[in-house]
Amino acid sequence: MDDIIKKIVEVEKGCSEDVEHAALEYRRKIDTLKYELENKKAQAEAEILESNRKRATSLIEDANEQVKAELKEIHKETDLLIQDRELCKAIKERIVLIVLGT
Repeated sequence: MDDIIKKIVEVEKGCSEDVEHAALEYRRKIDTLKYELENKKAQAEAEILESNRKRATSLIEDANEQVKAELKEIHKETDLLIQDRELCKAIKERIVLIVLGT
C-alpha cells in the first residue's frame, strides 16, 4: 500500500511540475505578446499623433495663405477707394471751377 501511495505522490508531483512548467511558459508567452502589443499600440498612437500634427500644420498653412490673399485684396480695395476719393475730389473741384468760371 505504501508503494501505491508513493507512486501516486510521484505521479502527482510530476504532473504538478509539468503544470507549473506549462503555466510558467504560458506566462512568458503572454508577457512577450503583451509587450509586443504595447509596442504596436505605442507606435500606432505615435503615427496617429504625427498624422494629426501634419494635418493641423497643413490646415494652419492653408488658413494663413487664405488670410494673406484676403488681406492683399483688402489692400487693393483700400487703394482703389483712396484713388476714387481723390478722383471724386478732383471732379468736384473741376466742376466748381467750371461753374465759377462761367
